[in-house]
Amino acid sequence: MDKVSPSKSGNSANTAAKKPAAATAKSKSADANGNISNAKIVLKQRDKYLIIIALLALLVIITLFFSYLASSVNPNTVKGCESKLVNQNQCLENLAVSESNSSICTLLPNSSVDGCYLSIANSTKNISYCNLVNSSPADYQNCIYTLTNTSNSNVCLSSTNATLKSDCASKLETMSNETTDQYCSFMLNPGNKSACYTEYYFKSAIYNNIPKYCSNIPNNTSVPLPDLLQLLPFNKNEDYNLSGDSLYLYENHIVNDRSLCYVSLFELTNNRSLCGQIPSKLSFLCSYNVTKPILMNASMINEACADVPSLVHSLCISEEYYYLANETKNYSYCEYVTNATLKSKCNEIK
Repeated sequence: MDKVSPSKSGNSANTAAKKPAAATAKSKSADANGNISNAKIVLKQRDKYLIIIALLALLVIITLFFSYLASSVNPNTVKGCESKLVNQNQCLENLAVSESNSSICTLLPNSSVDGCYLSIANSTKNISYCNLVNSSPADYQNCIYTLTNTSNSNVCLSSTNATLKSDCASKLETMSNETTDQYCSFMLNPGNKSACYTEYYFKSAIYNNIPKYCSNIPNNTSVPLPDLLQLLPFNKNEDYNLSGDSLYLYENHIVNDRSLCYVSLFELTNNRSLCGQIPSKLSFLCSYNVTKPILMNASMINEACADVPSLVHSLCISEEYYYLANETKNYSYCEYVTNATLKSKCNEIK
């Protein structure tokens, strides 16, 4: 058997021992490299998160900055409205109205400009702003009509639109405290125009005590008495007794316009000559016979009231006896007065 040399045997052992050590070193190196790679990956992900967080923070800062700038601008200015993120148009319109500044309206979209003008017109009650409205004839006319009054009547009455002028004339005639017929000619409706002139002549006769105005009132129309009584001037109401104890007819009776005018003047002035203008069916409204200015006796009173509508027959009798008692100062006639109010007045004659 051959012998192995000790040196060779040791070398083999050393070589065998070195091999596992080398493998272990390589394994450790690989683990280290893996850890380094993992660490780099973690760092990269963390950097991404940090960048995202930084960007979000920057966005918040920018938003807050611009919000601060917006809040630092006076909201009651055009710039203040334009700096708003919402409701810019409403802000501008409100500003235009508050400042009565129509030029601000032109900053709005075209569809909102006329509405802005109308808002200013209604707020200021200034009819001149209506003339700025040009996209809608209906809106323009409604604006003119709404803001028309006796101080700016020329604006509407000079319009080329006959219907608008007629509507304004009716409104002005109602609003006016004056006795005038200046609006009547603009009215298109024949009934309204006739009523306008009738009221003018009626009031003119009453206010000025001029009977000739009564003759201008139509003699072929009949209207309910309450409607005619509304034509009486307000400051003359105390001269009229509308509760049934005056010479007026029962409210459901129909009388002629012109007749009421003469009767009203007779009531106010006791001008006996006016009785001749009153139709025979209403002659009982005069207290005595015009052609024979003598006091009525009982038979004459009964004859005068014979044709009076039954609704007012007793009133007619009471009126005539009251007048007779008052003129003669003979209160014995008061016993024939059945109207409560007139009887009370009659008893005061004693």
